[in-house]
Amino acid sequence: MKRFRNFPPFTIHYSLFAIRYLLLTIAYCLSPIPCLSAFELGTPAGETGEFATQQKHFYGDYISAAPSVENNVWGSSSTMVFTLLPDGTTSHLSVLNIIPGNTYYYWFESQGIDEQKAPAFRMLYVSSSSPGYVIFDGAPFSTNTLISQVTVWHNWAGPPPAPLNLTSFWSADNTFISLEWVTPQFSGQSILDLVYGGGYEIERSSVSFSENMFFISSITAITSNINYKDYNIVTDTTYYYRVRAYDAYRPPLYSTFATTIPETRRTYLTVDFILDVSNLKDVKSISIVGDFTTPTWYPGRLSLSNRGDGTWGLSWSDVSMYTGAEIKYKYLLNDEIYEDDMPLFLGGPNRVAVLKDEGLRRMTIKDNWSVWTPTITPSNLPDFIVGFSAEPRDNVVRISWDYDPFSTGTIAGYLLRRSTSPGGYALVIASTNVLGPSTYYFIDTNVLNYNTYYYELAAMRLDGNLTVWSYPIKAIPPTEGASVPIYNVVLDTRFSVGDTFGIFGDRTGEVNFKWDTTSDDPQYGKANKYVVRYSTFPVTDAAKFRKARVAGVVRGQAEGHHRLTTLSLGENCPGYYFVVCAVYGSWHVVSLSTSTIVVAPKQFNSSTLSEIRKTTRKTGNVVYSPAVASVSVPRGAFPRGEYLGVIRNYYELSIDAGYSKKISDANKLSRSDERFGYLLENEAPESSSIFAFDVYDVSRNNYFVDADKSAKKDITVSISYDGLNIPPEELKVGVLNEKNNFWRILKDIKPEIDHTNKVVRFKTRNLSVYGLFKAPSPASDLSNVKVYPNPFKPTDGLAETGDYFTGIKFINLTRNAKIRIYNIAGELVRDKDMNANEFGDCRWNAKNDDGEYIASGVYVFVVKDDTITAGQKKFIGKVGIVR
Repeated sequence: MKRFRNFPPFTIHYSLFAIRYLLLTIAYCLSPIPCLSAFELGTPAGETGEFATQQKHFYGDYISAAPSVENNVWGSSSTMVFTLLPDGTTSHLSVLNIIPGNTYYYWFESQGIDEQKAPAFRMLYVSSSSPGYVIFDGAPFSTNTLISQVTVWHNWAGPPPAPLNLTSFWSADNTFISLEWVTPQFSGQSILDLVYGGGYEIERSSVSFSENMFFISSITAITSNINYKDYNIVTDTTYYYRVRAYDAYRPPLYSTFATTIPETRRTYLTVDFILDVSNLKDVKSISIVGDFTTPTWYPGRLSLSNRGDGTWGLSWSDVSMYTGAEIKYKYLLNDEIYEDDMPLFLGGPNRVAVLKDEGLRRMTIKDNWSVWTPTITPSNLPDFIVGFSAEPRDNVVRISWDYDPFSTGTIAGYLLRRSTSPGGYALVIASTNVLGPSTYYFIDTNVLNYNTYYYELAAMRLDGNLTVWSYPIKAIPPTEGASVPIYNVVLDTRFSVGDTFGIFGDRTGEVNFKWDTTSDDPQYGKANKYVVRYSTFPVTDAAKFRKARVAGVVRGQAEGHHRLTTLSLGENCPGYYFVVCAVYGSWHVVSLSTSTIVVAPKQFNSSTLSEIRKTTRKTGNVVYSPAVASVSVPRGAFPRGEYLGVIRNYYELSIDAGYSKKISDANKLSRSDERFGYLLENEAPESSSIFAFDVYDVSRNNYFVDADKSAKKDITVSISYDGLNIPPEELKVGVLNEKNNFWRILKDIKPEIDHTNKVVRFKTRNLSVYGLFKAPSPASDLSNVKVYPNPFKPTDGLAETGDYFTGIKFINLTRNAKIRIYNIAGELVRDKDMNANEFGDCRWNAKNDDGEYIASGVYVFVVKDDTITAGQKKFIGKVGIVR
């Protein structure tokens, strides 16, 4: 007789007969009568050959303990019904009525030479509280509907298949080699003949797969991924491993070998689980069950410890915990209550987390009881993809997507298909030969305006398997509003006011962007991830969000701050709008924050000549020469070390809460002063010459925040005058007085004009907010003469009361005005070199005509200009001096 090698499955599913029992169950469960359920057991269609026609038998009963073959403790047996199907295959069925809450032990055999070997008992359990929850041999098959099917495979008479996906990795510290594989399966279900007596044998060689192989260990079979650590190794040696499976029969049957050579290294992690149960009462114990090194959920269990703040925690590490690994788990309360199943559309029924090294080979997962925060790619989007949008234009649709930077997978490319109705016939319009792994958009030109189209996306894995197709997104060219994905409904904002904060990073072009945890969504709970994008425009809706560039993806946390550090955005102090999107429930709903402009720095070392440039008057990283503003820092201008230079333009300053009011007040004051040469072009972002120049040390302290701190050497500042409607020869440099919010013209600075590059250059040892203005004009008469500071206190150390270097200033003078200073007795104290300059100003250093500082007191000043033909020719005032 031909030996049967195709291993038929052993199936349990709800039948029409079972539905009748399940309906009865509902009625019975309302009374003290035990709930009843019915199942069909059998082999599904697919058996062929002589062995398939042999009669199959099912044996089993409910008893308090596992039966003993030697004692022949079996209370019933059942002959399965043989059915010959039209395709030439067979099916064997049997109906079993069971009482939920009881445990059934069973086995089966066939008649003839190829019957199953010595029995290996199976265990069947159906929950009394949830009839859809079934356990086979310790492996749960949870169902969420009454009509379902579960297939359990047995390898009747032939040997089991070899282990699946055998891989091996060196540990990060080279102390062990980890072998990993998956239990042999058919149709995604484990072959349970390996369990309860079956397992795996591991052999190793340092020569080849066929020479000098020797047995090193055996591992008991379980129904999940298998891990084995080999510590008996020598660094820098090539090892050859082979693993084979054997079943639970006596004697066991062995599979062929699977082989592997460890070549790569993995970073193994310690994962800190923190569960918030502050909303629960009478919490006595919390456990976590999952696919660590035990069968999924059962019987593996790890206990958490009470942290005393409403949370329980556990730190866990083993060879299944490494960067990129996906773990599934669930929490158990007081050893009896499992938290609710996670909804299927969120990737359920179990929690899922993708492990990532967050520093020091650790990862923290913060959970809330029965609040789901999945971290994997949403189930309704293909793996590796975040975001998916269609942008309709005139007779064109541009479809775009982004690779998830949080993903650890690799793909061969993408496939895109199109239909004219949801769920209708879809035509593949681009495949992997066009959409390679680094392609993130496709332009569909084969469309007509005002027609409706639906697009779906899938990814092709390197092993040739295709991911699920995405949910469709709709586009109606040229109507842009129709491009919103049906799963991407934008909520009313769940961010708070001032919800985001950005600051320059530690290196050139780096930005740190921060935000707080969003408020919960009534249906989907907490955000499970945040997607950060940046753009040159404010992001106010979903359409603009999809047009922005992806900066990164961050896993959601139950509370606290989130942070993302960008990659390099450029070295020319670029400024971008940053916005964060909170994702609830696998992209079913999202929420957008407000947009925040952040400017990236330029890193430089004080020991070298460095130039910091700004190349755009608005946002982005427009690279062209000459720069609109720049700073040239000579070697040795600052103490030894690393520094960060930041230049912000008028546009970036005008929406900065720290500067917008200061500049606005200074502009308003300057416009009201007839003598001040204010330029309206400075209030237009496209032409403004107003820039903020700052230098920070490694601790982010602004070097010039102290008024008395200055560079050790002259720094050359360049500002573009392109766009200002004035001859450059009439320009003067102004600095913002940030204390009193006014522009002060630096009259002692003689700027250098570069006509070729249309820039004004000047030297300074203090960086601040500078702008270009028209030189002030002298007054037409002496009716509005002012003096400051008054009183003058040169020794009190306060900038606002003056010092001997700045002196006492007279302003609003006529071009030919002359000043005389008298003491209170009417004696002349000073008239030497007290003439107005070309701007109508004069500075007095508080010295008399003999060059000596005068004493404290009240002094009278008289200003006269005999050349005036109209208006006031003389002004008398007082000034106080306190030394």
